Amino acid sequence: MPNVNTWLAEVAPDKFRGRVMGGITTFVFLGQFLSPIATQPIKVSFEIPGLYLASGGYLLLTALLLLIFRNPLIKLCEKVSKAE
Repeated sequence: MPNVNTWLAEVAPDKFRGRVMGGITTFVFLGQFLSPIATQPIKVSFEIPGLYLASGGYLLLTALLLLIFRNPLIKLCEKVSKAE
């Protein structure tokens, strides 16, 4: 976690640094709050092994989508950083 904060603080432009750090903090706390709410139905229906399997499948799908859309995402990030 500290590594992500340090990296974001280094790459974020000065005028957006506060917004970026606030955003990462918000999403960390939202994740801590929402994860039990989101995972409880899966845990009740499929027990803990099913929850782990569903989480692994979700992460695999996310990784594949990021891999497929890697170039458009990189171009979008470059476009946004040039617009500053």
